[in-house]
Formats: sequence, C-alpha cells, structure tokens
Amino acid sequence: MLCAPLLRAGAASADTARAGSFHAGVHALDLHPSGSRNWRGAAAGVLHCTVWYPADVSASETPQEFAPAGLPPLFHAGSAATNAPLAHGAAKLPLVVLSHGLGGSADQFGWLAPALARRGYLVLGVNHPGNNTLEPYTAEGALLWGERALDVSDAIDGLLADATFGAHVDASRIGAVGYSLGSETVLALAGAQVDQQRFFDYCLGHRSAATCGIPAVSNARTPEDLLAAVRASSADALLHENESHRDARIRAVFAMAPPLGEAYSADSFAYVNVPVTLVAGAADTLAPPASNAERFANWLPGAKIAVLQGAGHFTFLDTCTPEGVNFAPQFCQDPPTVNRETVHTKTTGMVLAFFDRTLRAGGAATATVVDTRPVHSGLLSRPAVQAGKALR
Repeated sequence: MLCAPLLRAGAASADTARAGSFHAGVHALDLHPSGSRNWRGAAAGVLHCTVWYPADVSASETPQEFAPAGLPPLFHAGSAATNAPLAHGAAKLPLVVLSHGLGGSADQFGWLAPALARRGYLVLGVNHPGNNTLEPYTAEGALLWGERALDVSDAIDGLLADATFGAHVDASRIGAVGYSLGSETVLALAGAQVDQQRFFDYCLGHRSAATCGIPAVSNARTPEDLLAAVRASSADALLHENESHRDARIRAVFAMAPPLGEAYSADSFAYVNVPVTLVAGAADTLAPPASNAERFANWLPGAKIAVLQGAGHFTFLDTCTPEGVNFAPQFCQDPPTVNRETVHTKTTGMVLAFFDRTLRAGGAATATVVDTRPVHSGLLSRPAVQAGKALR
C-alpha cells in the first residue's frame, strides 16, 4: 500500500479535478479475487495490476520503462511519480480499466494511462494470467477470452475494497479501454458475445490468415494443439466462453485495434447499451478495419469510429527503446510516414474527450436497450448465465 496521505474528503468535485491540474502517480498493486478462478496455468494465483492516479504537482514524474521478464527495457512507458501520494483535490474519481492485447501487459498503456491520471481519473491496468509478458504464455491464457473479462470484473471488485484507493472510486462512473485482444475483453464487458467456434472454423480453413496467428505458448504449437490443451485442462471454462460476460458497472468502452471479426455477427452486439468508440489503423494487417472495427461499427448503433491513416496494429503499443527496436522490431517499426508518438497524442485526445463526455457527473448516457440477463454487478459472486455453444 502507499504510505502517503489520501485524498481529502469534501474537497473539489471530481469534474473540477479533471481540469488537468495533476501529475500522474503510479503504483503496482496485487489483487486477490475472493472466489474460485481459472488461473490459466499461471502460478501466482493473483492479479498483478498497475494503478495510475492523480498526484500532487509537487510529485516528481520520472520516465518509466517496461522490461518483459528477463529482458532489458524494451518500451518507454511514459512518465509518472512512483508511489507518490494521492493528490489533494477530490473525494471521488471516475475509474478507467485497461485490458492489454495478446501476450502484452498493463504497462504497455504507459503512453495513455498517465494522461488520464493527470486529467483526474483513476486508471487500473490488469495483467491477464497466462497471457502477459511477466510469465510464460499458455494455451489457456490465449484461448479463454471470457476469463479475461472476469479478470477485469474481479480487479474492479478488488480496487473498490482496497484500503488506499477504494474509497476514492466513483463506482457509478467506470469506463474501459482495450487494445487488440483487450478490445474483445472490454466489448464483452459491455455485453458483446463471441461465437468462438465460428472463429476456429474460419482459422482452420484459413491457416495462413494473419488474424489467426498465435504466439508460442507453453503447451501448444498449432491451433489444434491450442484447442486440445484447453479442452484437457479447462473444459468447463471453455463451455462458458460464448456466454455473456457483461459487467453492468462498465458505462463506456474505447476499443483500439479490435480483432476477431470472424467471431462476431450482428447479433453479437444486441445487448451492448453503452457508448462505444472504436479506433483502428488503416495499415493494420492483423485486424484489418474492414473486417473488424468497421464491421463492428456497422453493428453498433451510435458507435463512433476513427481509422488512422498509415497506423498499424502495433502503433498503439508504447514507443520502443533502442533495445526494443533491436530485440523485437516487429513491435517497433511503423510505416515511414507514421510517427507513433503523433498517433499516441491523437488517440489520447480522443480517449480523454470520450470519457470526459461519457463519465461526467451522473454517469454515462441513459441506456436505450434493456438487457435482462444476469450480470456481474459488484462484490457478489457471478450468477449463472444462459448456456453458450461449446467448441466442437
């Protein structure tokens, strides 16, 4: 926990606080879900998270770098004041949760999260077990997409109960940002439902499709190995993949480079009733906008979409260090006409404007579609939901 004074109750309102008069603080936080979970081969049995938060302007921000396990720093992760005191100036703050991409990490939002914190938001980044750069990848981590949504819901529960941050979360104003597979996660939290069998059928028939590639994982080499490993270890979890993972506390969703277009249909978004903005790169070959973000926007009445010319799939990652460029050029090299930091600045502006609009005092816009299905609504255990189609 932070050994520092908390925000003073009764100080300025959260909307006044969002004027941008803060520095960004950052703190590593481990959260322990109270219920039984599928940890997807991860040994720790804990959600490793990063919290960014408003800190007093007297706190000195320093450059942050991200180093995957056993490697030198590969990415610049913005600037923040490590373990600085929470700022004086607001009693309750809106919360934005972050979900990273396949094999990524919360710290790869270092270009975005500090800007939200300086604006007066609490920001909670979750490292998804079995599918992040802090530990070996597993087949379960790659394929059990619904468990990623439960990670975020459990992390919200944990933050609300946390002695340092919990009292300062405005639970009526929670939004979510996802990147790549994390976009599937946050859309699921908003009520979208995938047909995972549909996606696997597509990939088994289009083995060379870039969207079907999987990283090297500890217990699978091919798509068939991936599915067989998960069937053997997590058959019950697999049965629940196509169910609703909606969390009613999520009031707005910003999805970057959303993938898995083949896993969705128009019906997949029937119960999404919160504001959604989609951002994609026109040069994205892993999640081409035409078959992903643009398709979703057509199925989401009222959704906003921006397609950034020249940007690729990995342009939405942190800027690479020289070591990163040498070690992992595939994640670091953008088209010659694209400046990654310029894309970050533009996208950050869109994210801030989106949440300033949707998470204003009183919460997001009133929903126009009523979803009567059970949802994750707080500190209670998850109720049963309608049965989904199991993978064959």
